[in-house]
Amino acid sequence: MDVVNSSEKLDKKQLNEYVGKRIKEERQKRKIKQNELAKKIGIQNSTLSQYENGKSEPNQEMLFKIAEALGINVSDLIPVNYRIEDNDLEKALKMARGFELEDISLLKDLMEKALSLKGVEREKFFDNIKFAIEYYDRNDKV
Repeated sequence: MDVVNSSEKLDKKQLNEYVGKRIKEERQKRKIKQNELAKKIGIQNSTLSQYENGKSEPNQEMLFKIAEALGINVSDLIPVNYRIEDNDLEKALKMARGFELEDISLLKDLMEKALSLKGVEREKFFDNIKFAIEYYDRNDKV
């Protein structure tokens, strides 16, 4: 498996190619034919071929189906610098202990909204959140 430099960010095409290559490597390692895996996860062989060649992007649900069918974790298909490590999740959970119930509810709503958005809309959503944080930080120091 190629290792992606932890500071290197891939564009969408490069990321699709990386994920596709990893799907193909894991499938071949297990001696599973492309049409067998496609059937197992409920898609056309041509769709799986597009994933493996980086021409098409599997959605999150499909990544989980592929990983499950191959007996691996989804994180095995994703470059290291795109993964959420267990210790990051653990830190987030520890931080959440300091929140009130209303705060946790708001954070849950923010996460649900972010997950419901795709592409440019999700980027705009996060840009607005970043702006709010920066605005607060600037005005809090005055």
